[in-house]
Amino acid sequence: MIVDLEAIHVKEAAALHLKYLKTYFKGTSGKKIIECVYKVVASNSGGKGFIAIDNDNIIGFICGIWNQKAIYRKILKDNGIWLFLLVLWQSFANPKCLIYIIKLIYSIIFEKEKKIKSYELRPIVVSPDCRGKGVAVALVDVLKEDAAKRGFKNIYLYVELENIRAKKFYEKIGFRQKDRIKKMGVLYYIYILDI
Repeated sequence: MIVDLEAIHVKEAAALHLKYLKTYFKGTSGKKIIECVYKVVASNSGGKGFIAIDNDNIIGFICGIWNQKAIYRKILKDNGIWLFLLVLWQSFANPKCLIYIIKLIYSIIFEKEKKIKSYELRPIVVSPDCRGKGVAVALVDVLKEDAAKRGFKNIYLYVELENIRAKKFYEKIGFRQKDRIKKMGVLYYIYILDI
């Protein structure tokens, strides 16, 4: 069953994120930072999330982003000094996190991002024991419906060049490679899906 991401799901979604996605955030403080992001997405401020549930357990989730700056503003407004302290703590525990945060801030302020007027898929996670059972496809389908309802004509996403499994999945469900881009020092393919 696919349902909207709500505040009651945020902790479990953040735990899945930490467990299965590449991230510089680690431990309890890293989980709290990720929870801050998903709380904002659950409030529909610039993004929307959906979760897949089986036997009362979250087995996957997906988010669609259409206004990243609104998300960052709300995260800062809602969490301010608390978020700063969490990031500072993460930086002491994991210096790579500080480098990531500096690159993120730099990219937000200075990098000219290719303007794609659409809805970004970011991220999608499915528990390994549920992969290959149509959960990811169902999550993408719900995201496509939400994007269409909001008036978007396509969905795009970034895939790291070496992530062959993700590229194969997205191509299988109709995404096509549009371009390459360097973000925060990492090369990505941009994939796009017309809806």
